[in-house]
Amino acid sequence: MSIIQHTPAGIMVKWKTICYDRDMRLDVLGILFSSAVFLVINRWGLGILHTEVFLAGLTLISMCYLLVSMLRPTRSLHLRIFLTIVFAVVATILPTVTNMQERHRTLPQNFVNDSAMQAEIAGRYILLGLNPYSTPYDKSDLAKWPYIDEMGNKTNPALFNNIHPPFLLLVSAAQYRIFAQLFAWSDIRVVYLLAYASLFILAFWKFGVSEKLLLFLIFGALNPLLMTFIPEGTNDVMVLAILLWTLFAAEKKSYIVAGILLGLAIGTKQTAWVAAPFLVYSFWRNQPAKAFRQFIVSASLTTLVIYIPFLVWHVEALIKSLVLYVTTDPRAQKFIHPIEGIGFSPVLPKLGIVKSLYSTFPFWIIQIIAYTISILVYWFTTKRGAKEERNVLFFMAFGTLMAWYFSRYFLQSHLGYIITLFTFSYFWDQKKIT
Repeated sequence: MSIIQHTPAGIMVKWKTICYDRDMRLDVLGILFSSAVFLVINRWGLGILHTEVFLAGLTLISMCYLLVSMLRPTRSLHLRIFLTIVFAVVATILPTVTNMQERHRTLPQNFVNDSAMQAEIAGRYILLGLNPYSTPYDKSDLAKWPYIDEMGNKTNPALFNNIHPPFLLLVSAAQYRIFAQLFAWSDIRVVYLLAYASLFILAFWKFGVSEKLLLFLIFGALNPLLMTFIPEGTNDVMVLAILLWTLFAAEKKSYIVAGILLGLAIGTKQTAWVAAPFLVYSFWRNQPAKAFRQFIVSASLTTLVIYIPFLVWHVEALIKSLVLYVTTDPRAQKFIHPIEGIGFSPVLPKLGIVKSLYSTFPFWIIQIIAYTISILVYWFTTKRGAKEERNVLFFMAFGTLMAWYFSRYFLQSHLGYIITLFTFSYFWDQKKIT
């Protein structure tokens, strides 16, 4: 043993080496875990996801990552980052592009979920001058989508209810206009792929080429529950990306940009409605008064610009679709969303508390109580002076979990979004990773 290891400098060098080796093991475990879970989930997945060539190829990438980490543990950072990006391309982008191609080759209702289909059709409704919240979808291609619930009902509630906030529909309209003109086809998943790619851009911008970047990508962007549902057309990645860019813009002291981004997120999905109070409180508590005013004014104006035209157009239809239907208020529509998912709601029919999957129940009361608890816990935690950058992301995820778990339908894609947000909350603070 060298004598330098007994000096303070030598001890520090040895400690940094131990931390580095620990991170090496952590990123390898992360890529192997992500690969294994993703492959198990998608063994019988949609389109290319279940083909032998795809499964073997993704496994080979993971094996290459393991081999590189073993042979060149201290000099392989760039190669491991490259393999991480390749993994994301093969696991997420390739299946999504393949599904889009197969859909274009066959029928509009194939290789896509009903949520993405409805967002696309709603965007075209806007271009035609039809209100996407009051116009039914039973005469559109969405009616051909093969829907059936656990009780055998084949009437899709999405034919009479549109739960997507206006900004997502405006983006859908824009992408249809652009892609239909340029390529004679369109698919809203192009937007979702751009949102997913922006997570990688944000990570490079924030962390640079570093081990921190690698861990952030592997445990966040390569979350198997996030990657799995993008090829189908689930839109959680879009609001996730906008919220993270909001926080990053605030770190860069671009408060007006951060406010605009938060407004766009609020106009994209109700998830952002739940996240917004945590961000606003964090800004109010930690930023100068002028910066907070810039943030809150830009966020408010952006939100109003998005929502006011649709409120003026048909306020009752908008509230029924975005609020009453989501909270299962019987005044929303005669076609109610069935109880389903992996949360609190499926327990109620089993216990006999509700008669069927279509029974009404005041889930919103329990959601408000649970969400209020998360707000109070966040307020108490910040009073103790914890790290704000990590805390606000953590409690955005926690608040969303509390609100969504007790909703009428808490789905696997929702869980994937929440887990990804929790993961990003851990790695967001650069000091957290040694």
